[in-house]
Amino acid sequence: MATHEFGKYLKALRKSKNITVKSLAELSGVSQSYLTNVENNKRGIPSPDILKKLEGPLGVPYKELMVKAGHWNEADSPAPLEDIKNRMTSQLDEAIRFFVLLLNSGQVGERPFAGKIQGELWNVIDDACVKHGVKSGRKIDMTSGNKSEQIAGAIQEIENTSFKTDLLIELQRIAHEYHLWEDPRIDAGIKPLKQITLEEILQQPSITYHGHQLTDQDKQLITVYLDTLFRDRISSGK
Repeated sequence: MATHEFGKYLKALRKSKNITVKSLAELSGVSQSYLTNVENNKRGIPSPDILKKLEGPLGVPYKELMVKAGHWNEADSPAPLEDIKNRMTSQLDEAIRFFVLLLNSGQVGERPFAGKIQGELWNVIDDACVKHGVKSGRKIDMTSGNKSEQIAGAIQEIENTSFKTDLLIELQRIAHEYHLWEDPRIDAGIKPLKQITLEEILQQPSITYHGHQLTDQDKQLITVYLDTLFRDRISSGK
């Protein structure tokens, strides 16, 4: 593939993921100016090392990027073992990215338990890092609009398949427990769906009833009413 054709190909991939050149640079670790020049045909075709950094953020297998760049002729030889490994790693990274975006979507108050879910997301990432003794050198800008993409990119940079596999299982568990993602194939090995109590609902910062926001006083009145309604059952332990 000629340089100008690869530039168009790279630009089309980026736009299909709906990310800017700046975001792609942050997620891949490849400079923004370099990516801009490649897309505008002012730089040659990227090296295999750079393509490896781009495969995750672009969601395209390393093998495909290598073929498009002309670094490898698929017809000349079968896929090497290293490519198979890269493809599996890419699929694992993409699955983790999906669940990170799923669990970190929406702000507290825009959906039930958003803050609690996001807290569990951070906890399982921290626990997995400690368990496997890994860490990412990337700093996450907590004020950025693409925080989830930054988290996924930081995880992708960690070259530890066991860490990623364990983390993915935990992310799936959280999504399953909070009814965000259902998969009957994992029901046999996962604990029951999380039971949501009324007490937890009333602790949420934003609750509406028929379109009206409940105030703290409203919540207190509801709690008093419920305590009165269930007084006998609470005292008897039933």
